[in-house]
Amino acid sequence: MPGFLDLLISNCTADDILDVSQLLLQLCIKFKEDAAPAIDAAVLPFLRQCHTLMPSLQEVVGHKEGDPIPPHLMTEQLSIKKMSYSFLQHVVTYRATAVLVSPTNSSRIVDVLQSMNQGATEVHDPVVKKACVIFFRDLMDQWCDNSSNPNEDAIRKGCIQFVWETFLP
Repeated sequence: MPGFLDLLISNCTADDILDVSQLLLQLCIKFKEDAAPAIDAAVLPFLRQCHTLMPSLQEVVGHKEGDPIPPHLMTEQLSIKKMSYSFLQHVVTYRATAVLVSPTNSSRIVDVLQSMNQGATEVHDPVVKKACVIFFRDLMDQWCDNSSNPNEDAIRKGCIQFVWETFLP
């Protein structure tokens, strides 16, 4: 499955990123924490591909520095951001959270947390805000219990500290 997901993600376009997103969400929903091994290698490539596919101001013909962002561009950017926020929220809600602290993804956990914090505080869409808040709530529910893996303790403590110092204030 990881090889299949890698192929899908690396070759998806703005037209079919939604299909890839839906597949990842369905894996989380259907298999819950058992989906972690299958999606582990896909987390960062999917988030990177979402970022890559977001249209930028440089792509708008005739756009000048300081002009407001065109509405169609904001809509496209928001729809792709929603996919990445929704995916991360599903990962945590369906308890595939182990992928966030796996050796494959743990080096970017701060970026993931900062992105979700931005979604909760800076994006002006209530669906995105709700998904990001649920992400942090479920993450804390899972990581504040006493049954943690000692190898992941430092990462978990760092994430909890991030929530207390950055997200909550």
